[in-house]
Amino acid sequence: MIALSFPTAGPPPPVLEIIWITLPLYLLILSGYAAFRWRYLVTDGLGALGAFVVRVSLPALIFQAIATPREGVGFEWSFLLGYLGASFAGMLIGRAIMRRAFDQPPAISWVFGLGMSSSNTGFMGFAITSLVFGPEAAAAFAMIIIVESAIMVPFAMVAANVAASPQADWKALAVRSLSNAARNPLLLAVALAVAARLVEFTPPEPLERAISMMAAVAAPVALFAVGGTVARFPISGAWRRSIAISAFKLLAHPALTALAFWALPGVSPGLAAIGIANAAMPMLSLFPLLGQPHGGEQVCATSLILSTAASFLTISLLVGYLA
Repeated sequence: MIALSFPTAGPPPPVLEIIWITLPLYLLILSGYAAFRWRYLVTDGLGALGAFVVRVSLPALIFQAIATPREGVGFEWSFLLGYLGASFAGMLIGRAIMRRAFDQPPAISWVFGLGMSSSNTGFMGFAITSLVFGPEAAAAFAMIIIVESAIMVPFAMVAANVAASPQADWKALAVRSLSNAARNPLLLAVALAVAARLVEFTPPEPLERAISMMAAVAAPVALFAVGGTVARFPISGAWRRSIAISAFKLLAHPALTALAFWALPGVSPGLAAIGIANAAMPMLSLFPLLGQPHGGEQVCATSLILSTAASFLTISLLVGYLA
């Protein structure tokens, strides 16, 4: 077991200082929200903006993070297993809460459980953790993407579809979900970077600089896209469910992650802090779209908006403790 005593360069920063550090990030989110809400930019452009982040800049960032050797920064199975265990437990607990406390149908309960245990890693998680924790954030980001994109989302979607149509062929659904995950640009970037690391491939300097330039714009563009995504959806009246989902995501998910890292041996303190901070992010930005086929789009959208707004305070407090 490890003690969660994270390295610091002196006393923990005051909360106001941490808020001052995270404020520019949330101003980018607010800018994106205003630009699309008040139609300074057309909503059709949001898809292209998100596609650029997911298909170009984040893969470049992942490749750079994994393929470039950094002293003390590497792949940790204990971190990956701990984050997976905490997230999977959170999804099961969240689903049970939605079923028992709110009497939600089985299918949408799986989607709600996924939202309560999967973070907005690509658009917010890396942007915030890289600013606060430095180079280790990129390695943690790559491992968390594997957990969420290759395991959590496919499993939850198959479970929700089987719950909605018990006669459905779950094996075919699983193959289709895994096939979609295999084509995920972020996971492909992980595989390519690992291969480059194994064969000790070093990109020529012009290519390396181009990759670095693409990676550098990932965080600001992603945060701007978060604001645009939030602006697309209206707030519904499903307050009790939305507050429960948001509170679980922002508070219980990071608590479960901290517990998992404490219980597992071998998780480095620096990566543990980054993993806990990432678990405290709002739910994945696709949450409303995942809930749409099962009639939960409004609850999912309201939860996304509430958790994104509340995370300014909760993340600032948590990062102030961890940093």
